[in-house]
Amino acid sequence: MLHHLTNEYWESPGPNGLFLPKLFHNQSQQLAQLQTVNNALEDCAIEAQTNVSDAVAKATSTVAQAILMNMPTGSHLSRGARAAVLEIFDGSRDKAEQFV
Repeated sequence: MLHHLTNEYWESPGPNGLFLPKLFHNQSQQLAQLQTVNNALEDCAIEAQTNVSDAVAKATSTVAQAILMNMPTGSHLSRGARAAVLEIFDGSRDKAEQFV
């Protein structure tokens, strides 16, 4: 920001206005520090998101594997077992209450 201001701007307050360059310099330094911290936080957020995604994928895989390992095979099924007839849910309150 300092490099965008003209010399006339810096000289306009007069000899007693020398605090402005120091003030802007301090603000510029603080802005640079905040940008550095922000970049570090963004890196941490991306890493955390990756870790969560990895954990979800592992958990999903583990659950799927456990389900597959515990599924009964065709020889264990009762000969009279049949799949239920599926009903289409039309969104009615009565059918929802019956289900619950």
